Amino acid sequence: MYGRVGYTGSLWRIPVKTGKASEPARVMASTASLLYPHYSPDGTRIAFQSARLGVNEIWLCGADGSNSVQLTAFGRGFSGSPRWSPDGRTIAFDSNVAGNWDIYAIAAQGGRPIRVTTNQASDVIPNWSRDGRWIYFSSLRTGRPEVWKIHPDGTEETQVTTTGGWVAAESADGKFLYYKYPSTDNADLWRMPVGGGPITKVLEGVRGRLVTVTERGIYFPAGKPVLELRYFDFASHSIRVIAPLGDWPYATVSSDEQSALYTRNMLLGANLVVVENFR
Repeated sequence: MYGRVGYTGSLWRIPVKTGKASEPARVMASTASLLYPHYSPDGTRIAFQSARLGVNEIWLCGADGSNSVQLTAFGRGFSGSPRWSPDGRTIAFDSNVAGNWDIYAIAAQGGRPIRVTTNQASDVIPNWSRDGRWIYFSSLRTGRPEVWKIHPDGTEETQVTTTGGWVAAESADGKFLYYKYPSTDNADLWRMPVGGGPITKVLEGVRGRLVTVTERGIYFPAGKPVLELRYFDFASHSIRVIAPLGDWPYATVSSDEQSALYTRNMLLGANLVVVENFR
């Protein structure tokens, strides 16, 4: 006996810099889950995770939700958390298609995915360095989540944090690394020099697995029970609410900081299935 749950997903856009509350606009709807959208650097395309063909794969579409194309076609396992490289040519993602969670990379125009990490521990939630030379990720190889980095060709794996960390993002100038700790949905955001050094707490109560760091501040999901997209201003140290979010503590902000994407999931139904044992 097991439970079967069905979801429908939709992708929504909200303005970021209007200065006043605005209604969200639906970009895309699906009869399956639709998760973890990420804007391309030029803002013209969106990478996202979807199970619309029965298996969670990486998909691409236009910024308006049109022209959806399937990028990966493993046909098994679970692939998600797509992140565009700074030049827009490559997408990193995590997948358990080989039986273990690892980091993969695939050309944005399609092709064969490359397995970047091969350690037996779980490696998840990739993000790129600003110069595109490294992929940051969270790994359990030391027994607890720590931030590591690796070249896209799978060489020079390097541990970055030593006191715990995940969900890493570089500063706009590439000099600092922001990351969450502890490894829970609701955690603190910390900062450290990219080359190592003292760590500083920046924010409390950051939710989800993505923060967007810009030259002037940080966009991040926060709030319970109502999820919100918030903005932390470096100069004033003030926090303002951008807009309410959907069901997931996740939002991706475009590089021009004009709009943000988030997901709403709606439960279609849940059934209890009984399977008879004929042995």
